[in-house]
Amino acid sequence: MDNTAVQQAANITLGWNIGNTMEAPGGETGWGNPLITEDYIKLVKRSGFNAIRIPCAWDQYSDKKTAKIQDAWLKRVKHVIRYCVENDMYVLLNIHWDGGWLENNITPAKQDSVNGKQKAFWEQIATAMRDFDEHLMFASANEPSTNDAAQMSVLLSYHQTFVNAVRSTGGRNS
Repeated sequence: MDNTAVQQAANITLGWNIGNTMEAPGGETGWGNPLITEDYIKLVKRSGFNAIRIPCAWDQYSDKKTAKIQDAWLKRVKHVIRYCVENDMYVLLNIHWDGGWLENNITPAKQDSVNGKQKAFWEQIATAMRDFDEHLMFASANEPSTNDAAQMSVLLSYHQTFVNAVRSTGGRNS
């Protein structure tokens, strides 16, 4: 991990969003898209893109009591990331809307429960992905909206929980 954030951003020239797949309710093909293949990633690369954003849902693949993400889903997401990294592309992986468990609950009343889920999910995600180099980047949420300073304070706690969880997993995440 040799790059600063500014250097890393300079490495990214043109990005592609793989939307309506990994975040789709009901699974990767839930909104009619085909499964992501390495051929698809190679086509995106040949088209001049060197970065891919993978919006991803996790909640539908987790145990509602323990927040344990299904191993098969973590493996599938890792597989798609590997397609990208092995083709010298940068990847931005996030928790994307995912039923709104984070974005719709930026309140002091929900802060502890959302932070608990945020921690549990990112510890699992980051552990599964910790051996990738700087070609893989994480984002803690997707377009959360706040209306006042109290909500912003809660949202900042969600982001800090994400940072702490990712860093705690070691490997290239430390």
